[in-house]
Amino acid sequence: MPEPAAKPAARDRSAVGFAFRRAYHSLRRLRAREAHGSDGGPGNAHYELLACLDEEGPLAAGALAEKLNVKPATVSQMVDAMVEAGFVERRRSERDRRVVAIELTDRGRPWIAARRSDWKRRWRRALAEFDDAELATAAAVLDRIAGMIDEVAAEPKPEPFAVLPRMREKRRTPA
Repeated sequence: MPEPAAKPAARDRSAVGFAFRRAYHSLRRLRAREAHGSDGGPGNAHYELLACLDEEGPLAAGALAEKLNVKPATVSQMVDAMVEAGFVERRRSERDRRVVAIELTDRGRPWIAARRSDWKRRWRRALAEFDDAELATAAAVLDRIAGMIDEVAAEPKPEPFAVLPRMREKRRTPA
């Protein structure tokens, strides 16, 4: 009878946490660098909006805000910028003139396609040495981390600086 697989050592679990933190900080640096577009095109702040429209097709602002998990006012500002840049347009519904849909333009579609193609190439290169089972495990780990973070985000916000008085007392106490 085969022996059960050993559980990963605590340091292996820490390595996953450190790797996640490195990836998170790398993504933050990238988003900061490209917040407003470094190549003359939309920045990362607008990429998700354009990608969503590319995947879903035309959407009303409220539906777009819900899909992006942002406030409608935020979507409105983002759409204004993308309309001005010529990447999206607003169109009134033929059936209900009160409904306005946001959709990609002939300028927006090729931009998002090129951006996606570039990222797909990068993903393929970065993950080429891993087999399907390893990638499935990695996806499961990332899903579990996302769930953990969602749980923390749903908890009541801690009292700001609640720990500071205790930290100050420790500093005052002679060793």
